[in-house]
Amino acid sequence: FIFETKQKAESGDANAILEYSDYLQKYYSLREAHEWHTKAAKTGNSRAMTEEGNFILYGWIGGTLEDAFEYYKKAAEAGIKKSYAALADCYLYGWGCEQEYNKAKKKNKKASRIKHKEIIKKIFTKNSRQHKS
Repeated sequence: FIFETKQKAESGDANAILEYSDYLQKYYSLREAHEWHTKAAKTGNSRAMTEEGNFILYGWIGGTLEDAFEYYKKAAEAGIKKSYAALADCYLYGWGCEQEYNKAKKKNKKASRIKHKEIIKKIFTKNSRQHKS
C-alpha cells in the first residue's frame, strides 16, 4: 500500500503526496514528512498548508510565525476547520500577526460552527440508521 502511495506521490498526485507525508510523520521522519507536506502545500492542498503551519508553530521545522500564519490563513480561506482554530490562536497571542482579540473571537466562532454542524450531521445520520432497522 505505502509503496503504491509513494509512487503516486512521486508522480505528483496531490492526495497521494499528503497521504505519504502523513505516513512519514507518524512512522518515520518529521524532516521527510515536512518535505512532502511542503510539496503538497505547493500544489494548493489546504490540509497540507495547515500541517505546515503546525510544523512551524510546534518548532519541528524552521520557519517564522508569519509563515505559519500565512499557511493557516490560506487553508482557512479554503475551508479547513483546523485552520480556523489555529488562526484564532494566532490572533489571540499575536503569533505571526498583530494581536487582535475580535478576529480571534470570530475565527473561534467559525471553528465552533463548523464543528457543531459536523456533530449535528453525525447525530442525524446515526438516528436515521437506527430508525431504518
